[in-house]
Amino acid sequence: MRRAALPTANQAEHIIELWRSRCFDTHDIGRIIGLPEATVASTIQAARDMARILVRGGRS
Repeated sequence: MRRAALPTANQAEHIIELWRSRCFDTHDIGRIIGLPEATVASTIQAARDMARILVRGGRS
């Protein structure tokens, strides 16, 4: 199985902003940014995980 490409910090920021706009799905964002949909989905999930950790103050 092939690993998904990692986005640059700039690409990751754009992915999150586009996702939060609720105007685009992961497929559309991938086409706009030029990354595979799996990378977009992984980036969104990582952002959700980070937000959850920050809300809990770093506790598991």
